[in-house]
Amino acid sequence: MEGRDNLRRVTAVRRVRFRDTAALAARPGEEEAAPTPSRKTSALSEHLRPSDLIPVTTSAPMTFDAPPSVARLATLRIVLKLSGYGLRVLARRITGRYDPTAAARDLREIFEKLGGLWVKMGQLIALRSDLLDPAFCEEMNRLQYRAVGFPPEESLRIIRAELGEHRLEDVFESLNPLPFAAASIAQVHLARLRKPNVDVIIKVLRPGVQEIFERDFRLLRTLVTIIDLMPSIRVLRLGDALSELRRIIAEETDFRFEAANMKRMRQLLRDEKVLIPRVFRQYSSARILVSECVWGVLMADYIRVSAQDPERVRRWRAENDIEPEEVGERLFSSYLRQLMEENFFHADMHPGNIILLRNGRFALIDLGSVGSVDREFLGIYQAMLRSLGNQDFAKAADLLLRICSNVRAADLQQIRAELIRCYRDWAAKVHVEGLPYHERNILSGSNAAGQVLARYGVAQSWDLLKLGRAWATMDASLNQLFPDMNYIKLFRAYFGDAQRRQLRRMFRPNTLRKQIGGAFSTISEYNLVLGSLLRTQAIALQTTTSKLSRIGVILARGMKLGTGVALLVFLMTYLEQHQPQLAEAAGLSRLNPLSGVGMPVLSPMWWGLLLLGGFVSWRALKRMQRELARRE
Repeated sequence: MEGRDNLRRVTAVRRVRFRDTAALAARPGEEEAAPTPSRKTSALSEHLRPSDLIPVTTSAPMTFDAPPSVARLATLRIVLKLSGYGLRVLARRITGRYDPTAAARDLREIFEKLGGLWVKMGQLIALRSDLLDPAFCEEMNRLQYRAVGFPPEESLRIIRAELGEHRLEDVFESLNPLPFAAASIAQVHLARLRKPNVDVIIKVLRPGVQEIFERDFRLLRTLVTIIDLMPSIRVLRLGDALSELRRIIAEETDFRFEAANMKRMRQLLRDEKVLIPRVFRQYSSARILVSECVWGVLMADYIRVSAQDPERVRRWRAENDIEPEEVGERLFSSYLRQLMEENFFHADMHPGNIILLRNGRFALIDLGSVGSVDREFLGIYQAMLRSLGNQDFAKAADLLLRICSNVRAADLQQIRAELIRCYRDWAAKVHVEGLPYHERNILSGSNAAGQVLARYGVAQSWDLLKLGRAWATMDASLNQLFPDMNYIKLFRAYFGDAQRRQLRRMFRPNTLRKQIGGAFSTISEYNLVLGSLLRTQAIALQTTTSKLSRIGVILARGMKLGTGVALLVFLMTYLEQHQPQLAEAAGLSRLNPLSGVGMPVLSPMWWGLLLLGGFVSWRALKRMQRELARRE
């Protein structure tokens, strides 16, 4: 984008007083100093608005440029940039001048110049700190979008088109065409609604961004297909990263998703001291998002000023009744509630998306990126964190292995022992005051565990990696607010509070009705699934039983015949022993196979019992044959 003749540099202020839209649009190239903003009514309560931490005239340079080309030449330029980088890395490896930190920095700069999808892909790749060089992941985590806006005239045109039947002048009392922030997907403008008469933010989708993302995604998919042929790269599971990227594209380039996320998050967090801006859906669409303006101090500004002028920050905190540790603990607890109790969480809580307010309150903005995970995975992950809070490291290791794959049985005990050792080492550091935050945070423990898993070829799920990224983005704020945070104590405190909340909710009438209804629904679902399964098994059993009955009939028939023959032989032997005249007259000595064998002479009573037992056995076998034949 650099080097084009139509670029012009302007100054965009963080807060401006709204000016006449028509007059400003008629003089798009004019620049003037931004006046002090008026403290007009906000949709939020005025008592939550803190005093200013930074001068309102602080400005940041921004360039305006036309939308980039989607043509094939643009694709060719991207391929050439990436190919050139690959050849340079290869040459440095061959000559022995390879520096992993410099190579990672070069790739980060290329991704930042390409912008958009490439920045997001780099951020996803950085999640694989268990497999990639730490210097590489650190550089990828530094990826930032360049503040390049698009012309104000184009922005106004989009707003007018998306308002439809509403005239811009009827909806807004004032609107500043100059954006005060921009990124690869959108830029934002300050405005004021007529009804209700409140300050708002208008987020405008960058023209052509969907087509550009689709072009880049096709190219990325081709590159991933090629490099996945290398076994050393395949373990990164870049195909899963592409699937995640596809979801992100769909949600972040359609502001209706963000509007729905904001509404839902606002309802979920209404009982907490966490604010979510209100969305004015009647003026929003897929390409513009109108939401209330939250006047406060960005966490990013708070961190920057804390490093430059800590005394000034201390006075500001006292003036606005802000205890940083309390805010950090609330931020931590809010994230856990979003994740554990709602399975719907802000996935990008970096310092630029957190606004500090009075009395320890804060607001979350930019809900274009929210997350949820598989419910079964969440149950196991929740139990794992609870085990860490209880310092039951053996259980935590077992639960971690349950949400991983490719665990070889031969390595299981060794992996488990090393994971337990990692968790114990992490817990020991957590309790040591004065250690740097990055050595004590949750990521240090999870990264150490991830390295153990990678050493044995165990694959982590993308759900686990997504949660790791959410922790990482929040860490910059927690490090500043609560550097001595004890994760184990906070986990234990959270799960105790969560259990009490659950018990309170259980006995509410609405909750009881839902639980009873849910129980019946569950029974119905199990009946639907198991009923079909049982019927299928019954048919299979019936088929098996029929085959067994056929075999039983054959066996029973043979045994009955054998018993009948034995009875006849016993009867002939009895007559030979006790009625020799009758036996001789009938010629039984020629027919009886036991004649001449020397059978012991039994009394008539024992012969009677023997013959009666044989007859009863014959009758039983006959009945069995009949019953089995009926079943067959």
